[in-house]
Amino acid sequence: MQTFSKDGKTWRLRIIQGGSNHFIYICHLRNLLDAWTKMEIKEYNEVRTIKNKIYKKWYFNTLSFEQFSELGNAFYPLINRDSNSNYKKRKKIIPLEIEDWLTDKGLAYWFMDDGSTKWGNKVSAIRFCTDSFTEREIDLLIDVINRKFNLKATKFINNNKWRLYFGTENYQQLKELIYPYIIPSMLYKFPL
Repeated sequence: MQTFSKDGKTWRLRIIQGGSNHFIYICHLRNLLDAWTKMEIKEYNEVRTIKNKIYKKWYFNTLSFEQFSELGNAFYPLINRDSNSNYKKRKKIIPLEIEDWLTDKGLAYWFMDDGSTKWGNKVSAIRFCTDSFTEREIDLLIDVINRKFNLKATKFINNNKWRLYFGTENYQQLKELIYPYIIPSMLYKFPL
């Protein structure tokens, strides 16, 4: 997911998903956000080929709303302004308010977006791709998740990027927490 803002006062959300199972998921998200968008799902211009398979992507945008500004400015704070062009540079972060905003349902949607099995279904473990966040932000997430949901999240590094990890010891507890919200086409992400 991406967010966009011209002025920090109004924001819109762009949802991008790729892969055959994810088309059903993006249709689900489009339906959930129907009141916030007029745009139908479109095919993304970039089509990736990996191991001789073609992966298509789809996307849609919400309309721009002032109501999105609290979340948009929290997750994408202004970090720099180019004085020559008035260009505002923003960086995606994990805000301190994450504890107030993250729910079990939110964790489930985050899993559908960025979660997967760890080690290709060989163990009952789950990872969240949190590659764009700093170690300090991952530590904040771990603290919030462990306290708020009584889970034992940890972190690991993959290609110099930090990822959130849920090991086999609390896989069942995580599954019980988020499974009720997972749509059928995304159940493949759980270890067998």
